[in-house]
Amino acid sequence: MTRLILTFLLATASTTLFAQPVVTTNPKNVTNCINSCSDLTVKAVGDGLQYQWQMDLGAGFMNVSGAINDTFNVCDTGAAAPYTIDYRCVVIDQNGDSATSLVATMSVDSCLPPIADFTYTVNDLEVCFTSTSQNAETLIWNFGNGKTNANNVTSPCSDYDVVWQYDVSLFAFNDHGSDSVLKTISLVGLDEVSSTTKIFPNPASDVLYIQSMTQIKSIRMFNINGDVVEVGSNRHQIDLSKAAQGLYTLEIETTEAISHKQIMVTR
Repeated sequence: MTRLILTFLLATASTTLFAQPVVTTNPKNVTNCINSCSDLTVKAVGDGLQYQWQMDLGAGFMNVSGAINDTFNVCDTGAAAPYTIDYRCVVIDQNGDSATSLVATMSVDSCLPPIADFTYTVNDLEVCFTSTSQNAETLIWNFGNGKTNANNVTSPCSDYDVVWQYDVSLFAFNDHGSDSVLKTISLVGLDEVSSTTKIFPNPASDVLYIQSMTQIKSIRMFNINGDVVEVGSNRHQIDLSKAAQGLYTLEIETTEAISHKQIMVTR
């Protein structure tokens, strides 16, 4: 009698425990690169279990044909990355009772490394930059003047204290690689010395030319220490072949005015 009661109780407990299937392990989110696949897995307890995976493309869940195992191999659909698809699994036992897993999301990424690039605009001694990088998740700037920006900013600006050339670098990162680009930003332009006088090219390496609508009386060139640099000139051009690389101030005296302009000699 005792054995009969015990058997009855065990059968009743088993029936109560597995009255319907119970999902014990839900599928986890996955990220696929283009042309790659990953497995989604569900675990459940119950009698005579069957599985039906479903997907949601934005209009509600629908059954996936042939996806009837506890593990489902999902691949990207060929759509342009990035995009996401939600999946879940319905578990059905032999009595027709069912349980539904939590939703797992497949995210598709191009998995391409970044390509770093930027443009810039100059306003006096302020330069504003704009990243045109591709596939970049993190950006770090080095403005070439001792200042950096590691706050993942796409359009920073930086102030420069001296008219000069600066090597500006942009570093781009994502989970699949990194890239960098370096550009030399020149704040020494082809500006007019006055309304009637121009100098070019600037920066220069061999010869600096002067054009003036009024008569040039004298030209002097000073180094950064204020010393006059002795260079040959014919009042319309300056021979820079013997000048050391660096920043200079050009003083041009015409019958109209005396003007000063910073120039840079490069080698």
